[in-house]
Amino acid sequence: MPLPKADVPPAQPTANATAAMSVKGKQAVSKYIDAVNSTDIVRINGYLRVANIFTGVVFGIMGIFDLFSVDSYKSFLVSIYVIVLSALLVLFEFREKFPKLEAKTKENFGFMFTGFGRSVYILIIAFLSFSQGTFGIIMGVGFLLLSAFNFFIMWNHPGYHQVMRGQTTTYAPTAEVSTTSTEVYVPTAAGVAV
Repeated sequence: MPLPKADVPPAQPTANATAAMSVKGKQAVSKYIDAVNSTDIVRINGYLRVANIFTGVVFGIMGIFDLFSVDSYKSFLVSIYVIVLSALLVLFEFREKFPKLEAKTKENFGFMFTGFGRSVYILIIAFLSFSQGTFGIIMGVGFLLLSAFNFFIMWNHPGYHQVMRGQTTTYAPTAEVSTTSTEVYVPTAAGVAV
């Protein structure tokens, strides 16, 4: 008759294996950070602009659909806030297409022209979206990731501070020759809101 086998506990990872996994994880994160830091800040800004427009439009549509299922005054107000906040985010990203709108936006919502202000604004939208049911939670996670990436770029990208400290606008004389100097607004690469 065979003897019963003793219960052998599962093998625990050794300290060397755990350290090796930790080093691999750090190398992967470091590789990702280096890839992001080597990307041009204007290109990153373009990606963030597309992400802001996409999430803002989806969030606004969610707010419009929520208006049809309102059961209280509170949920009505939250739906209105969702629509307004997402519309402001989308309009901000299209500010260069409408110069008068850009001037009013800078006057009334100047915080949107800084990386920190825009990141906090997106973070506030994320917290608001968690109150919008299952799809709102999914959107909230998306907004949290978007805000976290904005903060990451702001604190980690070497070109961010150089662009933000640069001159935002350049004034140059117009091509016409006259005795009085007329000035024209010429945006520069440093004028890109990051």
